[in-house]
Amino acid sequence: MKVFVVSVFCFMLSYSNAENNITKVKNLRCEYSTNPIGLDIADPRFSWTIESEQRGIIQISYQIIVSSSEERLSTNDGDVWNSGKVFSNASAGIVYCGPELKSRHRYFWKVVVSTNKGQTVESSEQAFFEMGLLKPEDWISGWIAYVPGMPGKVLYFKSTIHNPIPVKRARTYISGLGYYEMFINKKKVGNRVLEPAQSTYSKRVYYSTYDVTSCLTEGPNVVVVSVAPGWYGTPSLKIQLEIEYSDGSRKLVTSDNLRHVTTGPVVFSSLFDGEGYDARLETPELFKPDVPSRLMNQEWAWAHNTADPGDHMVSQLVEPINIVDTIVPSSISEPRPGIYVIDAG
Repeated sequence: MKVFVVSVFCFMLSYSNAENNITKVKNLRCEYSTNPIGLDIADPRFSWTIESEQRGIIQISYQIIVSSSEERLSTNDGDVWNSGKVFSNASAGIVYCGPELKSRHRYFWKVVVSTNKGQTVESSEQAFFEMGLLKPEDWISGWIAYVPGMPGKVLYFKSTIHNPIPVKRARTYISGLGYYEMFINKKKVGNRVLEPAQSTYSKRVYYSTYDVTSCLTEGPNVVVVSVAPGWYGTPSLKIQLEIEYSDGSRKLVTSDNLRHVTTGPVVFSSLFDGEGYDARLETPELFKPDVPSRLMNQEWAWAHNTADPGDHMVSQLVEPINIVDTIVPSSISEPRPGIYVIDAG
């Protein structure tokens, strides 16, 4: 009897699960920034990215929807602008082509993308952009400075704002030449340094927009802006703080309201040599509410109107200068009384 041995090869057929078809539209940018405020570009540009776990995904069309409110946007009501379905794989630098945008208004937008796999994907986030002051007449405020008796000094401009009811919305449009820092109730507004950006002042002066809603409280709020000479030479300030209250009423604070001016503990400021700080010269009244009691003497003066550095105010959209690291001294010694040596390591 013959025995036949049959080898059976079992081919393992690998059946993978259906590919994950999750595709997302993310990283919505307007003028290449996330939710920018203070735009003064009449036709801003939009961009986004597509992320998918499925291979070979390609955008074949997009539709941008811009609405006046989040509620309208959630129902795809593009009451400001609806691009319609545009057959294109472009996802950067898409120019807004709707009606004229208005100063100070916030607009909400999203994008709907169609892919080569038959998918229709809506952006997973709702983005917004907010316009700044688009026209010269939007600027109610002018420039102030104080030249007599304080050449080369860092000047501190002060005002007290009384809010009788809660603040719903507040924006500050500000420029200080050469460089400025703004404080509300002793806290610095924003994290930028060496503002505004360098420019040829006769051609353009940059201003920044800050959302200061959370900085303002009911009752008195002390606003202080320190301005260093910088390249400009004479510390000058232009500021417009617009406040909307919970009952719909509004308040406008301009440079006229920050005419109380003094020097302070920063005795000199230089782009090349840093700054000198003398704590003995700190002014107790600087962050106290209301009018300084020693006005018009050696400590406090009254700022005056000054000529515009240039005719063109431009919203600063360049990347700001920020503090990226802090050096902690490894040791501090006092070799002689009053003389300290700081070892930065």
